[in-house]
Amino acid sequence: MVDIDATHLLCDSGFTLSIEEKAALQISMLERKNAEGFNKLYFWGKVMGKDSDYLICYGLLPSYDFPTKKFYFCTTKEFRLQQMPVIDAEQKDKAASQQGMFEGDPSFKPDGDAEEDAVEDGAEPKAEPFREEHRLAYIVEQIDFDAAAIPCGAYNVAPSHQIIQNKAYEGLNYEAASDLSSYYHFRQAVLPETTGSLEKPGLVLSAEFLDSLATDAPKGSSWSLQMNSSKTASSLRSLIWPGYFFAHKIGTGEYGGAYFGYGQKNKDIAFMM
Repeated sequence: MVDIDATHLLCDSGFTLSIEEKAALQISMLERKNAEGFNKLYFWGKVMGKDSDYLICYGLLPSYDFPTKKFYFCTTKEFRLQQMPVIDAEQKDKAASQQGMFEGDPSFKPDGDAEEDAVEDGAEPKAEPFREEHRLAYIVEQIDFDAAAIPCGAYNVAPSHQIIQNKAYEGLNYEAASDLSSYYHFRQAVLPETTGSLEKPGLVLSAEFLDSLATDAPKGSSWSLQMNSSKTASSLRSLIWPGYFFAHKIGTGEYGGAYFGYGQKNKDIAFMM
């Protein structure tokens, strides 16, 4: 997640938005934010395609216990954000089997997929045809689960046990910033040692309610953590999803991450240990 006005934090990744992309996306995000009542929309990343690229953002909806992410996307040919489709198990299986680059057309149907036919009176409606937007939703879901990161302390647990942003966050010091265990997955925890923390009465510490990146498998080969030459900022790169980059300015509340890539998972990660 990164504020659209703070994409400069990602400059060391080698990727950024063009002036045209940033300006057009800002307008579309503002329209969507006002229409749906979000306090803020965050830039998530860019999935590159053959004919055009997909730009993705999301808003946070309050929910017990972890806020729900609502995703939107547009293409670089038409900067009009639309809601990411909700996909079922069959569509996820279909998406997982897809290979190669995205076309850049949300309505594109993969080769061999049946065309829509008119439904005769009294007949059962046919299942919705699989389109590239369904594959996009699946890939974004996978990357977000595996890679979306925040530094320790950036979010807290309120007395109501809802996870909320820490408005007074002042960042990590150098020692903490250079330790992978200081960074967490920005999604609902799944590890047994963390899932029960929100159910405990009383204060919940910032290191208890989210899964640490240091626990990711294969251990020691999922992330690359580096410090810049002046030791004023840290950066993370996902080795499972090449293209995800996260940066944090030490001793400040400035941090952000985004994905710029082709939606291809590194399936050889086990052999890189």
